[in-house]
Amino acid sequence: MNKLFLAIIVFLFSSTAFAQEEEKPQGGNTEIKELQAARDTAKALFKAKTLENKKNNSRYDKLQADKNKFKSQLSTAKKSKKQDKIEAIQAKIDDNKQQIKDLDLQLKDESKQLAQLEKELKNAEKALETAKKNAQKEKEKAAKEKSKAKK
Repeated sequence: MNKLFLAIIVFLFSSTAFAQEEEKPQGGNTEIKELQAARDTAKALFKAKTLENKKNNSRYDKLQADKNKFKSQLSTAKKSKKQDKIEAIQAKIDDNKQQIKDLDLQLKDESKQLAQLEKELKNAEKALETAKKNAQKEKEKAAKEKSKAKK
């Protein structure tokens, strides 16, 4: 799973690098483009991690449903006093419990990663907005200076 996540990251970084058009540097404009690329990458990473988390949450729910199903099967097997069925079902229950524990740890880790990615996305959006505002202020300042120079 980590290899898949790494492959997604490499793909996203390479795709944003190829998707950007080469333009003549225009001071703050390149900074804005870089910030947009960083924001887009953060969005894509967040979206990919969110999809992975949803998939794992669905798997967790399925495991919980299986757990309940196994418990009812175990009680039925105990009533019928079939020892071989009881042992087989008990093995399934033990395996199910281990899978739930592993997935629970993974979901907690993913939750932390999602929070970090969301924070990075918000920071990237703030930086982009700040850069856009600064660029707009510089344009207005340059326009005022031009109008003063004409007078």
